[in-house]
Amino acid sequence: MIGLVLFGWTAALAQQAPTVDAQNYRPTLDGRALLWTDDAAVGAGAGVGFSLGYARNPLKYEIVETGETGSAVGDLLQLDLLGTYSWRFLRAGLDLPIVPASTGDLSLGGGGLGDVAFELKAMALDPEARPLGLAAGLRVTAPTTTGSVPVGAQGAGVGGQLIASHVSGPVTLAMNLGYDSLPSTSLDSYTMDDQITARLGTGLGVSDALAFSIEVVGKTTPSAALLDPSNSPLEMLIGAHTRLSDDLVLRLGGGAGLTSGIGAPAARLVAQLSWSRSAEGDADLDGLLDSVDRCPDQPEDADGFEDADGCPEAGTPVQIVMRDPYTGLVEGITVTVRDELGAESTGGASFLTSLEPGSYALEAQAEGYHPLDDAFTVEMGVPVQVVKVLSPIVEPARITVTDERIKIAEKIYFETGSDRIRPESFDLLDAIAQTLAAHPELQKVRIEGHTDNRGDADYNLALSQRRAAAVLIELVQRGVSADRLASGGKGEGEPIDPRDEEPAWEVNRRVEFLIEGRTP
Repeated sequence: MIGLVLFGWTAALAQQAPTVDAQNYRPTLDGRALLWTDDAAVGAGAGVGFSLGYARNPLKYEIVETGETGSAVGDLLQLDLLGTYSWRFLRAGLDLPIVPASTGDLSLGGGGLGDVAFELKAMALDPEARPLGLAAGLRVTAPTTTGSVPVGAQGAGVGGQLIASHVSGPVTLAMNLGYDSLPSTSLDSYTMDDQITARLGTGLGVSDALAFSIEVVGKTTPSAALLDPSNSPLEMLIGAHTRLSDDLVLRLGGGAGLTSGIGAPAARLVAQLSWSRSAEGDADLDGLLDSVDRCPDQPEDADGFEDADGCPEAGTPVQIVMRDPYTGLVEGITVTVRDELGAESTGGASFLTSLEPGSYALEAQAEGYHPLDDAFTVEMGVPVQVVKVLSPIVEPARITVTDERIKIAEKIYFETGSDRIRPESFDLLDAIAQTLAAHPELQKVRIEGHTDNRGDADYNLALSQRRAAAVLIELVQRGVSADRLASGGKGEGEPIDPRDEEPAWEVNRRVEFLIEGRTP
């Protein structure tokens, strides 16, 4: 029998009804995927709604002397008026329960107001941005129940809960664990007071407008016997959710008690309608949740410069790259950018900055290179790439061995779109083989191919791998042990010059020799 079995409870109960909360269900104020279980997310702005619920036989009894059974609460209809306001990681909420009608010995056929509840939720980790979202909740209830409505306590109550949730695509998982401190209420020999609560739910979105959920909710009274079924009501609720508009959501649910306990009904039906200003918690609609948006009222300008902070930048993104004509980026370089008023900013061989429209002086100095003194112009809203090639003071040797690589001052040339090495590069391959022979301490050298960004990325990756392997074969044919060599390709993934034009294509098509092992 679903419901409460009270041994020793007499029929006199009907004439003297104690204040008792026979309603196990409470709606979540701002849950986006579930009806009863809170998730860790905090939305943005204000929200209102109502929840209409019906419970059949949430509280039954049996008189031991006669074996007579009855319904302390037979039918219970409850309307909850809900309101929330959220700002960044905090959400405040109000739940005003109204009982239009109820039946049973405790209700005496009456209706009225239930216990008003105030809630506060603080988010610690955003489930939209982290693998696991975490929040803490506080709920305070006031003893405002009127008449003989069986949905209130004899005094004020306070409860806290820990909230955890995880979002993976269309799936939401949520778990709540809480403790409610409530006034003690006695029904004959049975006492109800503080409660440990637990809720577990999962939601699945099947489209932008339709989702389903399933939840299991239970509680227990620590001071009562754990094996007493009336001490630990357990209930399941299945729901369907549909979005009527961008801000309006309708949720329907149905379920029943899984155990006999106070508040676990024979059947439960729920309907919720809620409206919120921003369903995703993104007030400025820039794609960043307000909880992580440093400027929640100003949309990010998405210009490639510091886009993750959510704040628009006043300037224009400028990328500055300083490269060597033979070996890529210039190491150990200091770059100074100076505006017309003399304000300076500095960087290295490759950096991104944001500048106001105007003219700028560009200076660069690095050991072994002629100083650079140049200028460039920035226009409003037009991203700029400034790529400069520094001239070495001394023409580099054809092949140089450094700590990390074998540098070549020339290129290895291939037939267009092919891994066939052109004959004019054969003497360079001879020189590389001779260098390896002269440096037996180089135990492992990785040959790495790179392409420009024209064409399909997968094709370019495969081409770079084939070209590196072709160079390895040529060196082995020139007497280099295959055990000392390895090959691979990066395709277009690691360009020296990020521009999309002929000078950049030329420098990005290259073969590099990286030292991966050497004897001490």
